[in-house]
Amino acid sequence: MALFANGMHVLVADGEKAMILVNDGTVDTPRLRLVDRIEQDLAAVREGIGDRPGRMPDAGPGQRSALDEGDPVRHAKARFAALVAARLERLPKGVRLVIAAPPQVLAALRDEMAPALRAHLVGEIDKSFTQMPLERMAPLLAREIDRF
Repeated sequence: MALFANGMHVLVADGEKAMILVNDGTVDTPRLRLVDRIEQDLAAVREGIGDRPGRMPDAGPGQRSALDEGDPVRHAKARFAALVAARLERLPKGVRLVIAAPPQVLAALRDEMAPALRAHLVGEIDKSFTQMPLERMAPLLAREIDRF
C-alpha cells in the first residue's frame, strides 16, 4: 500500500496537457503544488489536415491511388509524450512518482520513459484528471494512490 506522502510527485496528463505536481501537504490532507506545466495545441494540428488524401498515378493507364496521410494528431501526441518524459527526467533523483493519464497516454509515456525513471514509478492511474482544479484533484488522487 502506497501513501500519498509529502514530497510525492504526480504527473497528470492527457494528449494535450501535462502537469507535474508535488504533495506539499500530509498523507491525511494532501495539498498539490504545480511544479511544471506542459501544453501543446492540437487544434493547430487538426486545422492542417486536408479534406482528402492526395492521389498519385498508378502503374496502369488512367489509374490513380490514394495516399495515406497518416494521423498527424496521433504523431503529435507521441511527440508530446516524448517531451513530457524528457521533463520528468529533470526531477530530483530518488523522487517517488505516480502517473495519472488515460490508457493511450500511459502507454506512450511508458515507451518514452528511461529505465532509471521507471524505477521511481510507484504506480499508474488510468484516469484523466487534467480538467479539474488542484483542490478537487488532491483527495481523488490520494484515494487512488492509497489503493496501490
